[in-house]
Amino acid sequence: MSNIKTATENLAISSDELKASLEAKDKPIVLDLGNMDRYEARHIPGSAYTVCNEDSKKNIMPRLPKDIEIILVNDDEEYPKHMAIMMSQMGLKVRYLKGGLDSWKWSFQESVEKDITANELKKSLDASVDLFLLDVREPDEFADWNIEGSQNIALGDLSRSLDKIPRNMKIIAICPHGNRSKIAKFILQSYGYDVQCLEGGLKAWSTALEHSVNDFNI
Repeated sequence: MSNIKTATENLAISSDELKASLEAKDKPIVLDLGNMDRYEARHIPGSAYTVCNEDSKKNIMPRLPKDIEIILVNDDEEYPKHMAIMMSQMGLKVRYLKGGLDSWKWSFQESVEKDITANELKKSLDASVDLFLLDVREPDEFADWNIEGSQNIALGDLSRSLDKIPRNMKIIAICPHGNRSKIAKFILQSYGYDVQCLEGGLKAWSTALEHSVNDFNI
């Protein structure tokens, strides 16, 4: 029992440690596991909202980059602690914010950056706006169907593939529903890229522009 407690304590990170990490050159990925309403009202600056359910456990977590530290946060520490234990057993470098958001001593971000809708993206592409469409799904998913002109770099390979991503273009991150792309956006912004996500992902694109609803994994 004491070994489990020690292992759990080793996964905890204080708000002071997290603040220092976010100011360092190699920033961690901060994933907010709370509900969307609270995230839109207040969240740690730079954190990415992510859905955490059975589908995401199956389809997102195994595809997260294993070379970047991940910090899980929520209103309290209990659920992030539980998820950190599970994700660490998957080989991910993961910790949780000790004391939850109430322990954060600095200002919160109280707005959410606007993503690009399917219709807005289509208009930009039709107008030949210079965009780099980055599809962060797995290669087999990309091969099944993709937006014409998009390039595929899987989320887990992103930080090792920066040489393939132009710095002089706006990046549009694409995934099935917008969950993986939000994490990709966080990673790329930490390296100075100008990034937006396709709002609602490929499902929204399919529904709005192809008048069909394709089934996509998260």
